[in-house]
Amino acid sequence: RTKELEKMNKESDKNKQALLRALEDARHLEHQLQSEHKRLEAIISSIGDAVYVVDEKDRIILMNEAAERVFGRRFEAVRGKPVHELYEVYIGSQLQQPKDSLLRVSESSGRTIRVGLDDNMFFKTTDGRRFAVMQVISPLGGERYHGSVVVVRDVTEEKRVDESKTNFISIASHQLRTPLTAIRWLAELLVKESSAILPPAQQSYVEDIMQATGRMITLVNALLNVSRIESGRL
Repeated sequence: RTKELEKMNKESDKNKQALLRALEDARHLEHQLQSEHKRLEAIISSIGDAVYVVDEKDRIILMNEAAERVFGRRFEAVRGKPVHELYEVYIGSQLQQPKDSLLRVSESSGRTIRVGLDDNMFFKTTDGRRFAVMQVISPLGGERYHGSVVVVRDVTEEKRVDESKTNFISIASHQLRTPLTAIRWLAELLVKESSAILPPAQQSYVEDIMQATGRMITLVNALLNVSRIESGRL
């Protein structure tokens, strides 16, 4: 019986040592995870653009200070909440439903999605502020989706400049077409009536004026079509 007790004590000591080693490994792993989490937070916080991270159910699990400024919400107030409670998505004036979110597209395709200035995307925050955005959505995980990292940039000023450029082209083209049409019309009258009035050399000059004016009108019409394409009217 004494030998059995000694054997049981030895096994108990071995189990205790194994348990202690397992606890030590768990503490070491927890320390590593905490260090990695702090490092990740430091990296995201140092990024100038708004960055937030969502889990597989589109719940916000991380957000940097730039994102707090852009969306007007503190991270602690939105932690664990669905991202569609943070903002609404518009394409032009059309409201997009959460089920049509690009996060869903990124999840199903497993690829990074980029939204540029020409995509005409806008966010509307809970305080009613609406602004143009560019964003990059990168899914996390390999075979199984674990969430996404989203980088957002407020491009309201860039959008304003782009629209100003388009409006300038449209207005300038309209203003140019009217006098050019008048010049071409007068040149055509001169060509018709100059055969009995002007010498052949001068008549040739008038024909050159009419042809050059026609080419300028064609160029102005092309500029107008570019303006219509950029504004979505063509």
